[in-house]
Amino acid sequence: MLLSMTGYGAASGDAPCGKITIEIQSVNRKFLDVHLFLPKEFSFIEHEIRKWISEKLSRGQVNVRLFFTPKFGELPLSDFEQLKAYKEGWETLAKKLGYDSKQVDLAFLLLHAPLGEKKPIFSEKDVKNIQAIVESAIQQLLEMKAKEGRALQVDFKKRLFQLEILLQQVEALAPNASQRMRQKFLEKMESLAANVKGPTLEEQMVRELFFFAEKIDITEEITRLRSHFDQMHLIDSGKKIEFLLQEMGREINTIGSKVLDAEISHYVVEMKGELEKMKEQVQNVE
Repeated sequence: MLLSMTGYGAASGDAPCGKITIEIQSVNRKFLDVHLFLPKEFSFIEHEIRKWISEKLSRGQVNVRLFFTPKFGELPLSDFEQLKAYKEGWETLAKKLGYDSKQVDLAFLLLHAPLGEKKPIFSEKDVKNIQAIVESAIQQLLEMKAKEGRALQVDFKKRLFQLEILLQQVEALAPNASQRMRQKFLEKMESLAANVKGPTLEEQMVRELFFFAEKIDITEEITRLRSHFDQMHLIDSGKKIEFLLQEMGREINTIGSKVLDAEISHYVVEMKGELEKMKEQVQNVE
C-alpha cells in the first residue's frame, strides 16, 4: 500500500500539573527531516520523540508541536504563597536584564521554583504517557497518509493503464514504420549508387546500413517497458517507483529516437506526458 507524505495527526493526554497536546504535520521531502517545537521544560525528551517518529516514518518533513496546559489545582495549597514570591522575584530579575517578564509563566515556575520537597516534574511513567500521546498522534497521521496514498495509487494505475494502451499503439504501428524505413533506406542506397563513386561509396553505404540496422527494431524496448509496467503494479515504495519511472523514461526516449516515424512520435510524446505526471505524483509518496 502506498503512503502519502502529506498528513496531519493530533492527540492529547494528561501529564503532571497539566495537559499535553501533540500535533504532527508531514509534508513532501525526499528524506526524513523532523522539526520539533517543544516548550523548554520538555527538551529532555527531544531525542526520544525523534526516535518514535523515525520508527514509523521514512520520508517527508515532519513538524511536531507539543503544547502544555498547566493545571492550578494540582499544586499543594501551601505552595501558592511561595509561587507568588518567586514569580515576583523572577519578573524583577527579568526586567533588570531586559527580558519580557511575561515569560515567567506557571510552567516556568513549576520547573524552577523549589516547592515543597522539590521532586522532578517528569518521572519515567510520565515519559511513557507522553510516548503514548505521541504514538497516538502518529497513528492519526498514518491513517491520513494511507487514505491519501490510496487516492495516489488509483491515479498511478489510471496513468499506467494509459501508458499500456499507448504502447500497444506504438507496437501496432512498428511494422509499418519499419517498412517505411526500409523503403527510405533503399532509396538512399540508390541515390548513393547514382551519385557517389569509388571507396567513398562503400564507406557511406556501410554507414547507412549500420544506421538502418540500429533504428529499425524496437522489440527490446517494448519488452522492457512491459516488464516495468508489470513491476509497477506490485510496488509500494516511493523510491522504487522513482527508479522504475526513470527506467521507463529511458526506454520511451530510445523508442522516440530510434523510430523516425510521425505517428509513433505522436504516441511517444503522449507517453512522455503521462510519465511526467507520474513523476510529479511520486513526489507525494513515502
